[in-house]
Amino acid sequence: MKKHTIRQTTESHQPAYVANGFVGLRVGTCPFTGQTALLAGFTGSHERFGVEALAPIPPVEMNLTMDGSSLQKNPGGYRLVEQTYDFSCGELTTTFELTNARGQRLKGSHLIYASRSSPTMAIQEIELEVLQTCDLRFSTLVDPTKLPVRTRLTLVPNADCDGVLWLESRDGSATAGIATYLACEGDGESHEINDDWGYEQERLTKTYRVQAVPGRVYRFRVMISAVPGTLHSEPHWQAVRMIKLAQWKGFDRLRQENRDAWAKLWESRVRILGADEAWQDLVDASFFYLYCSIHPSSPQSMAPFGLSRRDNYKGHVFWDTESFMAMLPLLTDPAAAKAILDYRFRRLQAARHNAMINGYHGIQFPWQSGATGDEVTRVSAGGAAGAGEQHVTMDVALAFIAYCQVTGDEIFMREQAWPVVKGVAEWIASRVERTHRGYEMLYVTGIDEGSDNVNNDSFSNIACRIVLSHANRFAAKLGYPANPTWQEIAESLFIPIHPDLGFVEQYEGCEIRDSMPPESLMAFFPYGYSHSSQVDEATFRFFIDHDLKRYLSLPMLSAFLGVIPARLGDRALAREFFDAGNLPFFLEPYRMSAEGALTAGHYLRVPDAVTTVFITGRGSLMAGLMMGLTRMDIWKESLDDWFSGPIVMPEGWDGIVLEKVYLRGRPARVTAMHGAPRAEVVWLDEPIEQRQ
Repeated sequence: MKKHTIRQTTESHQPAYVANGFVGLRVGTCPFTGQTALLAGFTGSHERFGVEALAPIPPVEMNLTMDGSSLQKNPGGYRLVEQTYDFSCGELTTTFELTNARGQRLKGSHLIYASRSSPTMAIQEIELEVLQTCDLRFSTLVDPTKLPVRTRLTLVPNADCDGVLWLESRDGSATAGIATYLACEGDGESHEINDDWGYEQERLTKTYRVQAVPGRVYRFRVMISAVPGTLHSEPHWQAVRMIKLAQWKGFDRLRQENRDAWAKLWESRVRILGADEAWQDLVDASFFYLYCSIHPSSPQSMAPFGLSRRDNYKGHVFWDTESFMAMLPLLTDPAAAKAILDYRFRRLQAARHNAMINGYHGIQFPWQSGATGDEVTRVSAGGAAGAGEQHVTMDVALAFIAYCQVTGDEIFMREQAWPVVKGVAEWIASRVERTHRGYEMLYVTGIDEGSDNVNNDSFSNIACRIVLSHANRFAAKLGYPANPTWQEIAESLFIPIHPDLGFVEQYEGCEIRDSMPPESLMAFFPYGYSHSSQVDEATFRFFIDHDLKRYLSLPMLSAFLGVIPARLGDRALAREFFDAGNLPFFLEPYRMSAEGALTAGHYLRVPDAVTTVFITGRGSLMAGLMMGLTRMDIWKESLDDWFSGPIVMPEGWDGIVLEKVYLRGRPARVTAMHGAPRAEVVWLDEPIEQRQ
């Protein structure tokens, strides 16, 4: 994996996203000021929009002072030398020079990472070398008073760390605990000074003072632990405990553990054979940012922007998570995938209440889910403010089914998947209406949010069929009788096929026009639907002929739509689709991704509307590569039937290698080469001489 380095900034520069799926930071080219921080599970009523949103936590601000003249008062004296983001381990390193108002100079480096091995911890190391003898001071400040949160308790200093904060959101609905620790471990004698910034005790501060001389390196190490109240009733004290354990291990051990954790993940790297370096960089960036945004310890699943932004979608959990972002961890880190499902499972009561409110049985998941699992979509939004966008219920059930399929975990099937799948099947049975054509689902909004209140949205109806079929299969495996109503609905739920053109319509009676939203294609991939070879091909060709290219600049599906022409054997068009649906979404620095293509009209008209880091599209790409181009169909019951062919790669690509995936609990390498009858699976837990 590359180290990405910048040496200057531009007007469009956005700060690096440094995260581990538990804590998320944005860090600019001057890492001492301007950091922002989010914590999974810490939410509250948004101060402007009035709906639940991620609440910010205070990051660690830092100040450098030489003989009383500081960076804080003279920010113009700071000069970036270079900043490097190492995707192999999530470390962001900045080298810089500082000239204060007296003309005194120092040079230094700053390292920061969010630990994957100790997920509550964000750790920084600063090394400074002065060019003139001076009184050098290094200060830290954690200031919650600038943020829309309240402080329930502050202790400064504390015997076990430098300070403790117990925060709560504006509306008091959530709490978080923060503890900090600063150590001076460089050359020379240092003296600790508290409250050097002159603030009240509601802020956490600490300063070290050193009589610095040229030729020596002065090292400062900063640790902050953040714990959400969703995981602990006294999160502030638990943050202190995490700091104490981190002190036991020490900086070097913590750093190595984080590197080892990332190295374990990168064993599952996805490689495109024959692709140019730029394409492989984008695949690696997609892998990296997805894992920056999910962790087995995360209490709040994963939002479309991960922990990189709070205003865009407020940190809510959408169908994006299960349908796009969960596919990579499902195959490469099942523990992280299970954290996504655990989030939904812990909120089943809210889903039951949602179904009751709507007059249905079983469970109905909300369009936008928050801390409680209630519907938290803004009422001004389309889709009846989320109430009409009901395919999310099947999307969640399909994620539970997929986990059982891929892992083969029968205990999970019985204890967690079955209550979800059964509840969704009960909801479907109460939601559909029986007509002379079988069963129908009326008055819904499908994936295309521009088409509200339609009948028989094809993706929704097909997803219902798939869930019901698996529900009865699960029942049989668990020793329960099959439900004849579920079977009847699965066999006769109406799927709209255009009477003249023979393709699966987006919804019944949709207007045929030059540009057709391609949402029904998602039933075919990644969910493995097939009507018949004739209808399947007619559907693929219809959408390609009706300006499918137009949708390659839009979020989500665009990243994997190259799978569709590949299924038709059109290598040139597959490559064109993969390029157009992915390359324009990335921007510098650090291969961050936007929600839409940067070449799209909206971003061209309003350049500062570009926001990063949009994770959904990265999950879409990884699913397209790992499952689409390899022809991996995880929905079939027998593992022997998962891989089919022929393998068709986009033009210029020779094949795809999944270095390590976990299939039914076993590590495997999957290689799909263009022209092969099917992908090759090599089991990595077998002796080398037995591998085939």
